[in-house]
Amino acid sequence: MGSGAREHALVWKCVQSELVERVYCAPGNGGTGGMARNVPIGAADVVRLVQFAKHEKLGLIVLGPEAAVDAGVGDALRDAGFPVFGPNRAAGRIESSKSFAKSVMERAGIPTAAFEVFTQSAPAKKWTRERDGRVAVKADGLARGKGVIVCASVEESDAAIDAMLVEKRFGRSGATIVVEERLDGPELSVLAVTDGTDVIALAPARRADQGGCRRRHATCCAADAG
Repeated sequence: MGSGAREHALVWKCVQSELVERVYCAPGNGGTGGMARNVPIGAADVVRLVQFAKHEKLGLIVLGPEAAVDAGVGDALRDAGFPVFGPNRAAGRIESSKSFAKSVMERAGIPTAAFEVFTQSAPAKKWTRERDGRVAVKADGLARGKGVIVCASVEESDAAIDAMLVEKRFGRSGATIVVEERLDGPELSVLAVTDGTDVIALAPARRADQGGCRRRHATCCAADAG
């Protein structure tokens, strides 16, 4: 379920399996429509997705977007007896709440940027001024990939804080914000798949313009990531 490039890639891989008879994508996009049957159901529409799964007797459901996880789609489908690839809503909080994710890292001793959580603009601005505005201001909840503003000055950090806490630009997702110290340098993403016991790490990925990477594709090998 989902409608982005991630779901396009998932559909592309699923249709290659000899175990698969047919693939549906809800709601899908132009790319997925060329490989699977697009279904006009929102990725977070819990009731209709469960009904569709029952009607089609689906053998596996793959959660795509974070919004589906946060809506509890996987929980409802599991309760209905369907195997689901993707986290339940409780586990998904590490993605749907940045303050929760930071607290997990803090408790587990995982290195992370210094941070504070705020619901009022004045104390948030005071914290950023102590760091000359060189911070990242993040809406706590899901914001379609737009909820992080990296700032280089007090003026920029003030504007970012106001956008979230005063102007309510991100609605409920920005009612609480995480402000953390700005870290400069190349970044990479590492995803892993787990069944709760075993963990399999996938290839690291980063933007091709970071760290001198000259490959045309974003995926780099583990040696590059070092």
